[in-house]
Amino acid sequence: MASTKSAKSLKGRKPLNPNTEHPRPQMYCDLHMHSTASDGTAAPGELAQLARDAGLEAIALTDHDTSAGVVDCAAACRRAKVAFVPGIEISADPQLGGGSSQRSGTLH
Repeated sequence: MASTKSAKSLKGRKPLNPNTEHPRPQMYCDLHMHSTASDGTAAPGELAQLARDAGLEAIALTDHDTSAGVVDCAAACRRAKVAFVPGIEISADPQLGGGSSQRSGTLH
C-alpha cells in the first residue's frame, strides 16, 4: 500500500502503460560478452567500438575465469562513450570446495 506522501505525489498522474511507456528512455546493452582473453572472437579493446556500431550503450566484459581484458576494454569504452561493467564468469566445481554434489557449473 502506498504511503500518503507517495500517493499525493502521484495524484493526477496517468499510470504508465508498460507496453508503450517507460519512466526513462530504454538503454540497450549486452551484459555478457567474452573477448579473446577467454573464448571470444574480438580483442577486449575492440569490443567497445563493435558495441557502439551495433547501437549498444553499455557492455559488460565477462570472460571465463580471467579479468585480463578489463583494463583495455574499460579504456576503449571510455573513448567510445560506452558504459562499462567489469565482470568475470567463474567456473566452479563444488568438489573443490568440499561439497558432495556431482554437479559443476558456471557462476555469472
